[in-house]
Amino acid sequence: MDEATYAKAQQIRWSSEVFRNRVVMRLGEFHVSMAYLACLGSRFGDAGLRDLLIESDIVAQGSINGVLSGHHYNRSVRTHKLTADALSRLRWLAFLDTLNDEQRDEIRKIIVDLHENYLSNNILAFVEIDEVKMLLQQFQRFVNIQSAVNPTFAFWSSYLEMVQLLMLFIRATREGNWELHLSTVRSMLPWFFACDRVHYSRYLHVYWLEMKNLRERHPDVHEKLSEGEFVVQRQDQYGFSQIPCDQTIEQTCNRDTKTKGGLTGFTLNRDAVHRWILSSHERAAITKECHVMAGKFAQSRKKDLDRTRSCKDEEHTKSVMATVGSMINPFEPGRQELVNISSGVVAPDNVCTDLLSAEELGEIAVKAYCKETAEG
Repeated sequence: MDEATYAKAQQIRWSSEVFRNRVVMRLGEFHVSMAYLACLGSRFGDAGLRDLLIESDIVAQGSINGVLSGHHYNRSVRTHKLTADALSRLRWLAFLDTLNDEQRDEIRKIIVDLHENYLSNNILAFVEIDEVKMLLQQFQRFVNIQSAVNPTFAFWSSYLEMVQLLMLFIRATREGNWELHLSTVRSMLPWFFACDRVHYSRYLHVYWLEMKNLRERHPDVHEKLSEGEFVVQRQDQYGFSQIPCDQTIEQTCNRDTKTKGGLTGFTLNRDAVHRWILSSHERAAITKECHVMAGKFAQSRKKDLDRTRSCKDEEHTKSVMATVGSMINPFEPGRQELVNISSGVVAPDNVCTDLLSAEELGEIAVKAYCKETAEG
């Protein structure tokens, strides 16, 4: 369920000992993702991300607010994936610029071998070899050193980390991985506090604590959730395609209310609304069978895997890289101020300190709030 419904339901549940012992409620991953996307937009939108997306023609000016707020969910996720891909490449190129020709040749050979092992499905074994581990350690040292001396580098590296966290959260849903789900929820908590997402700050930590305690309080529920029964598999043609329960409701029940034959036109008639709600599951089943009979679902496909979509994504990624090149590359060495990559405006020292320590301050707030609620 969404946060507003979850909050009211929890207040009712907490008011009764019977409900507290017998009812387990979950916060919907779809709405958590949208709130987290809003955190990304509020943190980086005015730091140059808004202008970057518009200038690179990924997002139209009229749609930018919906993308940054997370309300245009699919478009927002795709936009951050492409932007993170482009910035990751720029950071990698900055790392390569610090190496000599011999070191670059060695890395190029490792990357070629990495590609070949990926094609032959040996990638998991290959990334465990010493050469790859040493390369990753060397790259991480570069990132740590530059982040310590270059505020702009550190700020936009945090963007890559936040997008990576979002991708892990989505992966947990797609795979039905309960432990990864709980881990990513805990990692998201500091950002909700840091970005002043008051309602999610208040209730997401409650959700996380209750889910962590399920093994002791509701072992049967914990067993089912650990088996992946917290997501929905609507088709069986592709793997990695499970979706959140609240997103399923949005795509089925809530969508039906807004289409022809829905609630439009008689919402003021209480009896008619009750009849519509009570028969909604029957109509949904009939509608699905009619679609199957008409062959509407016979050619279902995953758009992200289309070659045309892959080519379009690569084109947009290169467009972002080119646009950053015409602005200010946040990963260029030697910069000692936090600057807006679009306008070049230098952030004051107090703003710089707050932005770079946001996650740390958010973590402190999480622990303080958990302690306060536990004592209360």
